Amino acid sequence: MPVVSIPQGMSLEDFWQYQKHIGILALNAGVVLGVVLWEYIQHLPEERSLYESQRRPEWRSPAPWAFLLLRYSAVASTIAGIFTTSVKIKHCQLAMSFGEAASVCVVASSGILFCCRVVVFWDKQRVPLALICTSLIVMLCCWGAVATQRIATAGFDVPFGTNCHLSHLVEWTPISYAASAPFHAVTFGLAITKIVTIPTMSVANTGLTYINRACILYLLITTISSIVLLAIFSVGWKDDLVRRVAEPYFVLIMMAMGSRVYLNLQLHTSALMRTAESNRFTAQFWPPIVDPEKPASPQTPAIDHVPRFEEPSIISRTSDRRSHDTHTTSLTAPTTLATSGSYPASILAPSSYASSRLTAPLTGIPGGAKKVRAVGGTRSHRSNRSRQPDRLKSTWHGV
Repeated sequence: MPVVSIPQGMSLEDFWQYQKHIGILALNAGVVLGVVLWEYIQHLPEERSLYESQRRPEWRSPAPWAFLLLRYSAVASTIAGIFTTSVKIKHCQLAMSFGEAASVCVVASSGILFCCRVVVFWDKQRVPLALICTSLIVMLCCWGAVATQRIATAGFDVPFGTNCHLSHLVEWTPISYAASAPFHAVTFGLAITKIVTIPTMSVANTGLTYINRACILYLLITTISSIVLLAIFSVGWKDDLVRRVAEPYFVLIMMAMGSRVYLNLQLHTSALMRTAESNRFTAQFWPPIVDPEKPASPQTPAIDHVPRFEEPSIISRTSDRRSHDTHTTSLTAPTTLATSGSYPASILAPSSYASSRLTAPLTGIPGGAKKVRAVGGTRSHRSNRSRQPDRLKSTWHGV
């Protein structure tokens, strides 16, 4: 352990109390950084898929940009927290300002993602959009005002932790969380109101579907977290240790829930795209929409979208089926009573469809054995055996 000197005017008990506070902040920042990095690595496949060429139209909306800003600003904020609590540096104010700016970016990007998700619930209606955007702007102004009051200076060294000494938080620091809590309460209220007031349809992802219920859970977690942090910052603690310990966890929760809300929005969009793609192929078979208040015009007959098929004759079906074969089969009908009764007259009788394709017209049965040439054949395979009057000479698979 390096040798350190106790500053003048500070007792040994006060020095070790200060060392304990710095150690708690350093360990807390390390834990938050580890969880944030795990969260960042977990969603790397989703980030990589955004750079694919087929997803370029998605970049026209603010959601993908806010998703990337949220991920990297959260990592930057926690790394800056490591420098101001665990590393001995000379430029403490620079690290503090960088971390506060990254924290404001986390709040802004997560708020944009929450706005995009709630606006989709309300189909971009003006009143919900104006309400949620106004609360978002007020929240960002409050966070920016508080971030400008954070001051860190380089001071004496301690055995463990940073040499940056953080100034006391201003009295109106809770205003940032006092603005965050109403914003998240508004987003949660608008989302739950829209979901419970419309019927559940999985195809259009409306109502209490699995995707919407997951979104409600994410918004509820952010709302509860904002209220808890507001309560922590509103309590009159004797020092700032509890408040500074709680600060990094708000960044962690905003990153985790904001990323999941964005992925939830992607699932909602995918469900709507699958429905639209299915409707494009099935719209031609939909029944026409009839207005009950408008009488139907007698000049415009009703359109039947269901195709009608006429029942083909037996010989037509037989000819069409055998036209795909690559060879010709022959039928020899004997003159016995047993054979003549095995086939109906409709099969052996000539028709207008097949009369032009038969090699010889059929006559009444019983009679002499007649040969039928099937449709689609290129040549006739004649048997070398002598014709027997009591059986079929060629292969016949029936109708």
